[in-house]
Amino acid sequence: MADIVTSTEDLSVLAAALKAAGLLEFFYDYSFEYTVLAPVNSAFDKLAEAHPELFAVLFDKYWILHLVDILTMHVTEPAVLAADLSDGQEIEMFNLELVTVDIGEKVCFSPSVTGSSCVLLADVMAKNGVAHVVDDVIMPFWFEFSIADIVAGLPELSTLFSLVECAGLTEALDTTMGLTLFAPTNDAFVGANATFLCSEQGLPTLIDVLTYHVLPMPLPSVLVEEGKEDYKTLQGSEATITFYPDEKYPEKTVLMINDANIIDVDYGARNGVVHVIDTILFPPAPPAKGKGAPASKGKGAPAPASKGKGAPAPASKGKGKGYSMSYKGKGKGSSSSSYKGKGY
Repeated sequence: MADIVTSTEDLSVLAAALKAAGLLEFFYDYSFEYTVLAPVNSAFDKLAEAHPELFAVLFDKYWILHLVDILTMHVTEPAVLAADLSDGQEIEMFNLELVTVDIGEKVCFSPSVTGSSCVLLADVMAKNGVAHVVDDVIMPFWFEFSIADIVAGLPELSTLFSLVECAGLTEALDTTMGLTLFAPTNDAFVGANATFLCSEQGLPTLIDVLTYHVLPMPLPSVLVEEGKEDYKTLQGSEATITFYPDEKYPEKTVLMINDANIIDVDYGARNGVVHVIDTILFPPAPPAKGKGAPASKGKGAPAPASKGKGAPAPASKGKGKGYSMSYKGKGKGSSSSSYKGKGY
């Protein structure tokens, strides 16, 4: 399968994408038989036209979560010939999302960037499967959702969403490209005085705390290396991400930011990624006058009370077939939106 993709001129963008995502070697594996929906180069032109900001950064390493998810939505197993497909059939792809078969004058698949991705050349046989060359890029659910949508749609983040709204940060989380949000759960805000925080007096503190939860870059969990590393937040101060094997369960890992456990990872959005945490993060307090030593991270001035500190909990990494993330919902602001995070 890899030889077909790399030797076909009109699949050169697909080949470059597979190389950038580290997935090309996957197609040299002869132990499985795959069905690949292979978008031609012009299909990626449609993607660039429809989502120019995303396409401009898609091959950057910090967007690997998104690139891998797009690519794995074009692959399934076993090998299926076009004649064996049926109208209305739903096929689970390697990113765990469903693609629907539409058979009319052509064999097509949806959802895609323009609505439907149709077969241009069927049944290109390989030693380890079959490829169907298609005219559009299949579109994962997260294309429809921003970081603001995810916060609005996850019930366990409803308190965070209400504070983001009163701080006037919803539009920023909806439209700004290239962000990572560390999102505290509702339990983390138990004891918080939302009335004060949303008042004229408390608003500066609220904005300071909320922007400390945001990195001005997408950071999927797969790029976090073992050990400790400091990252500058949108608030301006640094936060420390720690990643290490769990001592009790070596096959698991612990992922933290400052004193907070990262309890769910890699909720992808069209403008970045969301990780869920169990404790509020507080910016370091400014050094006292006449003393140059900075205060320790995560302490800071009085702010909303939080719960959830204690023994580190394992982060939910390693879900799904390979790399994947998938969301289903009704869009921004809907309290009934539902999301399924399927992470790495």
